Amino acid sequence: MDQPRNLAVIAGNGLSIAFSKELLLNKITERLVAEFDALSGDETGVLGTLRNLADRIEDNGTIDENDFEQLVGSFESQAALLSDLAELAALLPEGGTALPAAIEEVRNFTSKVLSRGTGIVLKTILEASDSYSESAENINKLFREIDNCFAGTVTFANLNYDILVLKTLLGLRFTMCDMGKGYGNVKLSIMNDRGELLTNYSGKPLRTSLDFPEQAKFRLVHPHGSLTYWKNTGTGVIGKVPIEALRSHDLFSSLGASEGKIRPAVVLANSREKQKRVKEYPFNLAYQAMSESLKSSDHWLIVGYSFRDESVNSALRIALANRKRKPMILVSTFGDELTKEMVLNEIGWEGPSIQNVYIDRGGVEGLERRWDWNLFNL
Repeated sequence: MDQPRNLAVIAGNGLSIAFSKELLLNKITERLVAEFDALSGDETGVLGTLRNLADRIEDNGTIDENDFEQLVGSFESQAALLSDLAELAALLPEGGTALPAAIEEVRNFTSKVLSRGTGIVLKTILEASDSYSESAENINKLFREIDNCFAGTVTFANLNYDILVLKTLLGLRFTMCDMGKGYGNVKLSIMNDRGELLTNYSGKPLRTSLDFPEQAKFRLVHPHGSLTYWKNTGTGVIGKVPIEALRSHDLFSSLGASEGKIRPAVVLANSREKQKRVKEYPFNLAYQAMSESLKSSDHWLIVGYSFRDESVNSALRIALANRKRKPMILVSTFGDELTKEMVLNEIGWEGPSIQNVYIDRGGVEGLERRWDWNLFNL
């Protein structure tokens, strides 16, 4: 008797955009720059300054002014650099007594800019997550087709911070689980800008191992974190904040304005720093879950992903190299920018691919009705 087929899904920004056009990278970046403009009072200088700062950190030589990750993420590298510089100043006689403290003050400023930028980005994503486009129901059809065609485990590795996949799986009443445990509690204190306690929430702790319940057909992981993942800065414990907490209290706006007791657990970093961050918990556990699903699934569905993230590409290459039998791969993209040659190069594919790797260029909406899906689903 044939074993039920598993499916590994990697979802990039293209899937989120299909739900809401407000999640386009340039839309989020416009909001980011506008917020910083309002804070500075300079309507022209902020973007140029952010770009110059990112350009000094980014190691691939190209800065995209529409990519908020590059603009905001560079501050994480700069904060780490300043910490090392402050330590060096304390060790050498040239540093004296005042210089280490001065460098530390600049580092704190850099960290606050990173926090404020992160807050703007995540708040924008949260607001967009509440506004489905008219195509959302059509995307639900793809999820239902996945449920019908694959009787085994379906693992969604959502590379985005939004909650759209989570809301879809819950709305369709699929049997599912995610990185949050179904038991235990994490105390999460919500503070205002003055450090005053507004309320306490009882969140669920994140898993520390891949102990997904067997009855859960759909497994959702966030390799780069989620809007709902928050870290208690006092205890270091990371838990899932209820969605209503994000909506009821403007947690994201206070980031950077005050230290706070909880911080979002997301990887919002440039390419160099991201490769370090994903080795930390809980992101490394989500990557492990993604890798395990690539190993146990003979079908890989890659939706709306640009193949520009080296951490994800590396996971795909390793999974492919360790397989005895090559998987069936369907890449869903929109337009001609992503070539098949680029895909094959990034995942390390060797040999013929005509019967294994399919590129659908019509976007996510209606994918389940097109020929490439039928070939993939044989």
